[in-house]
Amino acid sequence: MTTRITNATAQDCEVWVSMAQKLWPDAKPSELSEEFFGTQDHPEKCLFIAWDDSIAQGFIFMSQRNEFVEGATQYPIGYIEGIYVSPDHRYHHVGSELVKQGESWCLKSGCSEIASDAEIFNYGSHIFHSKLGFKEVNRIACFAKKLNT
Repeated sequence: MTTRITNATAQDCEVWVSMAQKLWPDAKPSELSEEFFGTQDHPEKCLFIAWDDSIAQGFIFMSQRNEFVEGATQYPIGYIEGIYVSPDHRYHHVGSELVKQGESWCLKSGCSEIASDAEIFNYGSHIFHSKLGFKEVNRIACFAKKLNT
């Protein structure tokens, strides 16, 4: 399986909304579409999509935060607002490749740390973050990781 990661473009909106609804099932498609197009005009946000040929495998939605983030020691900090990999593509390093792309974006954006969070009972996400070098910093399941500069 070959994974190609690209910056999301306006043509990717429908694909992203479809995946995002699986991650955030309570969100309305119109809200997700608005969020998608909000990333296009803001340099402090980015959205990457992983592809296998023309099949979307997953995405990572990143932002820079300047306000309090659990475990952060420097600001701005890169923040994983959402990451999703389709069930058929899990355990094939798609998620780790997406995080690497997010880390690269963070470093280019002047961030020296990256953070994330997960629902308290989302043990799969906890394991995923741990395997990628994130350390749990609070029991509300927030994660932080130093980036190599």
